[in-house]
Amino acid sequence: MAHDDRVFLANEQGELIIARLTPEGYQEISRSLLVEPTRDVQGRMTIWSQPAFAQQSVFARNDRELVRVNLKKAR
Repeated sequence: MAHDDRVFLANEQGELIIARLTPEGYQEISRSLLVEPTRDVQGRMTIWSQPAFAQQSVFARNDRELVRVNLKKAR
């Protein structure tokens, strides 16, 4: 999800990454765990659901919980 000069990325390990993507390259600003990965896929723990972005928040879930993180504070 793009926002101003940065992007919000979610990976299969349940992390939210804030980064800048420019022609010069990738610059990671921060990384935080949203939810614990709970699914074993070929020996690697993952989450299978895609995050949802709405109301200045990201919603993420695994097999046990659903979380909402306010992105307005992630500046």
